[in-house]
Amino acid sequence: MANNIKQLREAAGMTQAELAAKMQLTTPSVTKWELGRANPTYDNLIQLAEIFGVSLDEVAGRQTSA
Repeated sequence: MANNIKQLREAAGMTQAELAAKMQLTTPSVTKWELGRANPTYDNLIQLAEIFGVSLDEVAGRQTSA
């Protein structure tokens, strides 16, 4: 999940600080997610999916069957 969040953020052209501000969180929270030191809450996962326009599965890095 950590790598997926980072890839989605970078693909959106956002810095960690910009993503944190958009989510009303601190930059260290986003940093911890991207380093795999912490996981976002379910509510944060939903917000990430909405921000990046992807599914929860994509944020979490789950493979979906076609």
